[in-house]
Amino acid sequence: MTKKMPLHGQKSRFIAAELRNKIRRGKLLPGTPVMSAPEIAKKYGVCLMTAHRALDILEEESLIVRIKGSGSFVNKNIFGGRKLIFGIGDSFCPQDDTVIRKTLLNSFPESALKALKKANCSYRILHFSSFVEQDKEMFADLDGLLLAPGFLEDKTKDFISSLNIPVVLYRAELELPYPFPQVIPDHSVAMDKLFALAAKEQIPGIVVFHPSHDNGTARFEAFVTAAKKAGFSGENITAIALDSVSEARNAALETAGIIRGKLLFSCSDFFTADMISAWAEQDLICGEDYLFASYDNLLAILPEPLLPLGITSIDYSRSGAAAMAVRLLIQSAVNREKQFYQTVKFPTRLSIRESAFLQYKYTENLQ
Repeated sequence: MTKKMPLHGQKSRFIAAELRNKIRRGKLLPGTPVMSAPEIAKKYGVCLMTAHRALDILEEESLIVRIKGSGSFVNKNIFGGRKLIFGIGDSFCPQDDTVIRKTLLNSFPESALKALKKANCSYRILHFSSFVEQDKEMFADLDGLLLAPGFLEDKTKDFISSLNIPVVLYRAELELPYPFPQVIPDHSVAMDKLFALAAKEQIPGIVVFHPSHDNGTARFEAFVTAAKKAGFSGENITAIALDSVSEARNAALETAGIIRGKLLFSCSDFFTADMISAWAEQDLICGEDYLFASYDNLLAILPEPLLPLGITSIDYSRSGAAAMAVRLLIQSAVNREKQFYQTVKFPTRLSIRESAFLQYKYTENLQ
């Protein structure tokens, strides 16, 4: 029995509904072409304006994308007639924190949001309290979770597993003992390049300053591994742990007598400015009396007045890490029947500046 075409004002909505149902039933798969306006007009016996309006409705619902010169296509990441919806568990920095810390850490979730929008996915920012309180209504329609490591604790991990949806971990810098796909940096790429130069300079010793948190420990261990690979022994390496940024200045003053001629390495840019300033008060000039390298390139993220020091840095792309995690999450959601555990590593990069290896100082992002 042939369906009766509705009145003129409803024709575009009727056509849009028929195409929407085809998308929902999987008869039109993501990425496949949709009828053109002339084809719609001919099939349904309507004018071109009505056909275009039907396509407008589907485009407004993000079900199709229209490419000039190519036609209309079912949007990517459309499943069951709707966009994929992901939850992001990643706290933005508290209001009373420093501008530098906010800028650096917020780059992860902000980049993840941009990647999800670009992939035509919806998102919901989840607070840690939703996990602790096990508020299942907040998770009922989610297709997956993108989580910072802090959201996985003894009081939340069983609840997260019980949701039975894909989970991808990002932001950590070491592989965590959880059965979820993870995205972490490959520290060795830049570390090995740094120590290849250090070996040529015949540096007599190394002093490394590292925070006591997990990421700081991962950087420290990678640094020591690369140093030993380059021929430095335990006797040549002095390690100093710092529990907080406030300890950096005192640590610098206490080590002023042992740093001359050595390569110093900070596992976090948060320590850098205070340490270099403290050594300068002892007439020790960075790049002349000692060589200095650091992890994180805040100079590339922050306005110069906030951090005027340009130092040799090991860094990695926060936006690249977030985008990779989003791709992995979408892949997991689309292939739910093929759940997998995968750790994806992306390379770190080395930027040589005047604080170390002067003859190489114009070599940025050394490959």
